[in-house]
Amino acid sequence: MKKKPFLLCLCTLILGLFAVSCSDNADDPKYRSLPPEFEDMTLQMLESKDTVIKAGEKVLATCVQSKPGRLLNLTRYNWTADRKEVTHRFKKELQAGYDNENQNPTDTLTFPAPGIYNLTFNARYFTSGNYQIVSKIVSIDHGKITYKTPSFQFYDVQIEKKIVVK
Repeated sequence: MKKKPFLLCLCTLILGLFAVSCSDNADDPKYRSLPPEFEDMTLQMLESKDTVIKAGEKVLATCVQSKPGRLLNLTRYNWTADRKEVTHRFKKELQAGYDNENQNPTDTLTFPAPGIYNLTFNARYFTSGNYQIVSKIVSIDHGKITYKTPSFQFYDVQIEKKIVVK
């Protein structure tokens, strides 16, 4: 009968020490997940060296990171345009996780006709460490980048850009 109180006391002591050791790392930056920071969304023609984006030709859109994210798991990407006729070919998610494949997200697309298009990139970066609340909007040429932390489990990044197609 004397073993039960002793075991209960020992388990409580061990759990208490574990909780204290975990809380010591809660604010340590090396255990903090952070989303990547982006500087711009660039577009370039794939089949010519022309700097003018042309209707009916393949274009490579790239979200350029200025600083890579860290301690991130699964990442989901989505590219959209304000017109449904725009065709997209992009990788929708990184199964291996961002930390193993932290390249700049890209989309190969074709604009059907001349005009002004709004191109949007959305990414959800799932955390694998502690999180930090991020909420900011950064202006870029003809667009903006929005960073949000809607949950302790992930970060959302949205890049919007207005594209002129000839």
